[in-house]
Amino acid sequence: FVGIDLLPLTSEEVVNATQSIPKAVLSVMGVMFVLCIWLQMCVAGQAPGLDGDFFGLLNVFPLSPGFGHIFNISRRFGTVFSIAPCFLSCTGFMFVAGRQFNALARSGLLPKVLSSTYGADHTPLAGMLAASVIGMIVLPLAWMYDPYTLLFRVAISGGCAAYILVLCCFIQFRFAFSTMNRQFTNPLGIPSAIVGILCFALIEISVLFILPLRVNFYHTYSFIGAVVLAVIYYYTVVVHAQTFSPEEQENFMRNYIINANLKKKQTLKARSRAQNGRIHPSIGERV
Repeated sequence: FVGIDLLPLTSEEVVNATQSIPKAVLSVMGVMFVLCIWLQMCVAGQAPGLDGDFFGLLNVFPLSPGFGHIFNISRRFGTVFSIAPCFLSCTGFMFVAGRQFNALARSGLLPKVLSSTYGADHTPLAGMLAASVIGMIVLPLAWMYDPYTLLFRVAISGGCAAYILVLCCFIQFRFAFSTMNRQFTNPLGIPSAIVGILCFALIEISVLFILPLRVNFYHTYSFIGAVVLAVIYYYTVVVHAQTFSPEEQENFMRNYIINANLKKKQTLKARSRAQNGRIHPSIGERV
């Protein structure tokens, strides 16, 4: 998840991003697919097999019981093997959240102070610090009500909702801004976006309404509450301050001009055909 979500946000730091990032994303997806299959086969081949821990019903870190079983140690010591990857994942999440906070602040959805960056690469330092502080505040609350799965499942639900909206925007942009200059074009087009929406919708329904039947509905209530607060914040604060960032203004203005010129050419061509049809009926019919 971190690799797929992080890589597209590193376009300012990566050399030749239009070629490097798509290749890196495909590589990450391939590695994740192989590792997931390998993990499932290894866990299923160990006693007691696919129990509740594997599906995250009782533990969001199934690797710790696996390491404990392989090396005949306790789960607490098995967690040591996950510490280094956990730190790397947290760093990736901080960067992703920082970039997103920075983009939202530049568009007026968050306070402007979060749009400040550091260095020549425009590192979103303010956004990263804000995301870290929010995480430190939320973690104790999650531990208080459901120390194992609450925050994890809320994050999954939020991620699925975000991806569904992104794919919907992709479809909208393909229709409304088909002439916009893009650094990377999805070769699979709109059908792939529709398939993605259906997949993430299935995961969302499972996490919010099916999985809680075996555990609890704390994370469902938390997610719905977060969505309600976000909607209230948008219509009371953001709607009065939202704007386009400089990059968005440049891209949209260029696209508006291209669309206007394209429509003008189509109109002139249609008028020319209509005039030719009136003057030369036979030629007009062939046109």
